[in-house]
Amino acid sequence: MKKKNHKKRYKRVSKRKKRGEYSLIKSKPINLRRLMVALVLWLLIMSAILSFFFSVTRIRGYSMIPNFRDKDIVLLNKNKPVKRFDVVKSDVGREQLAFFRVIGLPGDKVEYKNDNLFINDEQIDEKYLVDAINDAHKNGGIYTEDFTNQWLGDSPVVPLDSYLLLGDNRENVNDSRFYGYISADQIKGVITYRLLPFNRGQHF
Repeated sequence: MKKKNHKKRYKRVSKRKKRGEYSLIKSKPINLRRLMVALVLWLLIMSAILSFFFSVTRIRGYSMIPNFRDKDIVLLNKNKPVKRFDVVKSDVGREQLAFFRVIGLPGDKVEYKNDNLFINDEQIDEKYLVDAINDAHKNGGIYTEDFTNQWLGDSPVVPLDSYLLLGDNRENVNDSRFYGYISADQIKGVITYRLLPFNRGQHF
């Protein structure tokens, strides 16, 4: 009788084990679904955060030749403080968005004379245009017409919360010389990286 009882107990224990193993196997798909949901939520949150700080956009037009070309793909930082010589995307009115280089900051006196840039009466080299300027001089011309920010209004300096923006393609672009000063809230972001084409990828 004792031996029979021992066998019955063994069978009950083994059945419990099998049920336990089965329940563990069955619960795995539920955990996987939870993991997938958590991953999707995390990706959505990260995308929202990244879209607040960054955006990917395409250069349209020829305002920034020779340094940027039409259809270049760039990464914009929407919250980066604007510095001199940054290339920015700006709203110039009439639902137009264009790319320009920051030349004058608030409080700056800006002047171009004989193809030389003067900021607050100090000459500053435009290293990003050296080749273009030299080519213009070889052909007996100048790259940037003589210009002073005083032509844009009564103030002798760039007004507060405003910027003087110029395209790198100086002879064939409408920039601050045409639109006037660009206010801070018209600037939509600063280019931090050229993504495409790959062979011209560059960090700024």
